[in-house]
Amino acid sequence: MALEDLARRITAMEIARDVLEMLDKRKIVPVVGAAYLRFFLGRRARRHEELQGLVAGKTCDVCAIGALLLAEVTRRDDLKIGDNWSHTVSMKMSQVHERLKSIFPIWMLHNIESAFEGPDDSSVYENQPCYRDSAAIRMRKIMRNILFNGGEFDRDAWPPRKWKSSSAKIPQIGV
Repeated sequence: MALEDLARRITAMEIARDVLEMLDKRKIVPVVGAAYLRFFLGRRARRHEELQGLVAGKTCDVCAIGALLLAEVTRRDDLKIGDNWSHTVSMKMSQVHERLKSIFPIWMLHNIESAFEGPDDSSVYENQPCYRDSAAIRMRKIMRNILFNGGEFDRDAWPPRKWKSSSAKIPQIGV
């Protein structure tokens, strides 16, 4: 494994762990079918204002990709608001993918999104228990998948078999 790939995988695991922590602290609310990242600002955002400062103390509605984005932005603290942001802040798919693709390749982002939102042909998976889970439980399973698979989302391990959340050890991050 190349050093760059190892660094990317470690960062992906740290971000997945941060998402789980945000879920525990109720800083994010997983919502199927939501924009990537949405929160009520209560005022107009100023151009070039840092997103991390805007979300501080707020609860954000997120999909799985939005949760990864928020964790990454919180970690790096370098995303500035552009034009056309009003009282409700949201981002376009191309902006989100561009931001995350160095950590989560585009194919992996699509797989994560599909696992969270559900497949396009819901009749194929209608009997899969994971798609009857709440959005929060599904998001936890996705983040745990990333952690257990060394920073990769393993589509072949989705839908997950029974997770023993209390007994399963989350791998330690580090080299």
